This record gives sequence, structure tokens and C-alpha cells, in this order.
Amino acid sequence: MKKINLSTFYGTVELKMFSLFEGGRVVTYGYSIHKDRNGNETHRTKPVPLSSLGWEDGSSFTENDYKVLHR
Repeated sequence: MKKINLSTFYGTVELKMFSLFEGGRVVTYGYSIHKDRNGNETHRTKPVPLSSLGWEDGSSFTENDYKVLHR
């Protein structure tokens, strides 16, 4: 007979994202907040880079460039 392992999690995981201007690029980071069934935070992950946005020629991508592209 095979042994079966079962895990359950009664709670939620809230996904979060934020962007920062770094080295002439906009880098988007993501992390998650884990909560128990009562809504209390149990832990959160460290932010990891998900994507970056910049110019192909290496020139600095500024906040004004970002605003123009996201009208």
C-alpha cells in the first residue's frame, strides 16, 4: 500500500507588486503575504524582480518616459 501525504492550508495568499527606478530602468518586483484563516499575517516572501523596462540603446528610462507610455 502506498503512503499518501496530504497538506492543507486554510488561509489566503495576497500577491503584491511594486516598481522602482533603478539604473536607468523600471524594475517591477513581486512578493506575497500569507495569512491564516483569521486574516492574521503569518509571513511574507522577500521581493523578487519580475520584469524590467528600459530603452534598447541603454539610455536612461525616466519617470516622464514612464508617464508618457502609461497614459
